[in-house]
Amino acid sequence: MVSNRYVIVVGCGRIGSLLANRLSSLGSSVVVIDREESAFQNLSTEFSGFRVTGDAAELAVLRQARIDKAECLLAITSHDNVNLMVAQVAQTVFSVPQVMARVN
Repeated sequence: MVSNRYVIVVGCGRIGSLLANRLSSLGSSVVVIDREESAFQNLSTEFSGFRVTGDAAELAVLRQARIDKAECLLAITSHDNVNLMVAQVAQTVFSVPQVMARVN
């Protein structure tokens, strides 16, 4: 069940925005992190989650996104090294139960 879950999506490109929009429409509380403010234009007007502008590789940005509440983190930027690092930090430092990283 997806509803009522707290999910962080790192990267608001084509795939990230698609996932964030879908999770939000299914009732999840979604926070999207992206380094570029303009990336949030990819989100639909119905997106009911939150946006955090910043580098998810920085602990302060993850804390701003309330990673301590996250049940799931999806690291899906276009940079494999960023995705792997953020996923590892989410798992080892913040004990996020479900973590997925996009790797090409």
